Amino acid sequence: MRKGLVIVISLVLVTALLIGCSGPTTQAPAPTTAAPAPTTAAPKPTTAAPAPATAAPGPTTAAPKPTGTAAPAPTGAPSTISPAKAVELKYANPQNVMHLQYWVKSVLPYSERVAERTTNKITVKPYHDASLLAEREVLDGVRKGITDTALIQSSYFPSILKAHKIDVNDLFGDVLDAYRSALLARILWTEFPVFQEEYIKNNSIDLFGIASGSSYILVNKPIKTLADMQGLRIRVTGTYTPKILAAAGMIPVAMQLSDVYDAIQKGVLAGFNSVTPSIRDGQFDKVAKYIFRVGNTRIANAGLGIIMNLDVWKSLPLDVKQIMVGEGQKMEKEFADFMERDAQEALNTLTGTLGVTLVNFSKAERDDWASKVPDLYADWIKEMNDYGQPGQKMMDRIFELSKMSTSDMEKVWAEAWKKHSAFLLGL
Repeated sequence: MRKGLVIVISLVLVTALLIGCSGPTTQAPAPTTAAPAPTTAAPKPTTAAPAPATAAPGPTTAAPKPTGTAAPAPTGAPSTISPAKAVELKYANPQNVMHLQYWVKSVLPYSERVAERTTNKITVKPYHDASLLAEREVLDGVRKGITDTALIQSSYFPSILKAHKIDVNDLFGDVLDAYRSALLARILWTEFPVFQEEYIKNNSIDLFGIASGSSYILVNKPIKTLADMQGLRIRVTGTYTPKILAAAGMIPVAMQLSDVYDAIQKGVLAGFNSVTPSIRDGQFDKVAKYIFRVGNTRIANAGLGIIMNLDVWKSLPLDVKQIMVGEGQKMEKEFADFMERDAQEALNTLTGTLGVTLVNFSKAERDDWASKVPDLYADWIKEMNDYGQPGQKMMDRIFELSKMSTSDMEKVWAEAWKKHSAFLLGL
């Protein structure tokens, strides 16, 4: 009997065990709806994985000289950008919204391309007409973070940007034009570290250069000969160009460009020294009607360029900085090509529909003027030597570059941008 009971109990336990192993007593309820599928496929990256902190070498030869039209927007999907939220960069423009050199053909297309490639994660908000910073306030304003970016002319800061004083020195003749001057500027600013160090010391970076061009003087009084310029108060920038004007009997006056129009209108100035696009875009033909070519071109962009606050730059992710640097290189060359062509077009407009008279001095007058101009380079060479820099070597390099063919300069410029890109991306 006991044995039979044990058998029965064993059978019951085995049966219960088999039922328990067949699955849980209750099944978890199925979801009422299926998980939604992604609405769009993940974007296909347009580039390979981000480069390391040091930029990969660029092309060994210069890109072909642009035609002057804006480069087409990228056709591929935008690169993946790291910031969790969009960044709006303030841009301080000391000139008006229609100024081609300071905005319309330079920073505006640059900012549009950066916005496009970063899917509007990086945008630029401009402040025109010196509404945020005037010319002499730019360096300090960028350093302190009042603005994130700005167009600077180094000649306004000779005691701070000492090496950059050469930017606004002059080479006479036709050895340079707007395009070649821009190439020379980048090479010079990259081969000699002091040019970048001066900006870094002021919590700024040199993002890209803005081309200048051949120098002209516009005056509000009828002139026929160089002698007619004696005693006239002429606005000029830089440390060395005033010596050129003084050699012809003019009275050089230091003044920021945004104040010049009113100064001519009120009779404080008789005229000013600038490039023809700035004369046209600033509508200076309304206050002065006589123009002549000085015959010189500023060595390095007349010190014009886009600078950016160093702290803001460091805060941006690498992929964003790569885009900004790449577009900066393109714009530097593209605008330089445009500026050279626009300088002639501006002169044609001024002397055509705007009624400005072009005055041509005789060769004898120009030769006499040139003979009275002091050595424009000796003081800077000595100052650089005292500054701990190889002044003579730097000046020799400037002359060497100025004698190069344009195609050779383009190749050296491309190599300089490789170095400059690596420098910026390494910050």
